[in-house]
Amino acid sequence: MDARYSSRYCVTVFPIIFRKRRQQTSRDRCTCSPSFSSEITDSYHYSDAFLTIEAPFYFLLGLLAVYRTSIQSMQNGRAPFAACMIELVMRLAATVWLSRFLGYTAVCIASPLAWFGAIALLIPVYYRMMMKPVKTV
Repeated sequence: MDARYSSRYCVTVFPIIFRKRRQQTSRDRCTCSPSFSSEITDSYHYSDAFLTIEAPFYFLLGLLAVYRTSIQSMQNGRAPFAACMIELVMRLAATVWLSRFLGYTAVCIASPLAWFGAIALLIPVYYRMMMKPVKTV
């Protein structure tokens, strides 16, 4: 049930971000003193790029939360821990290795790649656990 809500949230929020982004002009983005305008404008563009790239993948984060907590509630702590390690390694690899080729975009896609890697482990583990016969005491 949570995965459906996260998907709805993603589908709802993503168009709002793009609509707001199109409505703003370059004059509206920075209303500060001229001495700081270039740094603030740069930071605004970086944060805008980050949200624009990462927002479509929030449904992966919702799926990750659902499967991780489901597996943990079935008394399996190893698979969620392994998923956390996969996330760590994929974030490091994306920021260190991919940033050579993609620059700042690699930093923006590091989290979605990590979420995808963790889900790639957790979904098969979840369905394998669900197929096991239940032991009765």
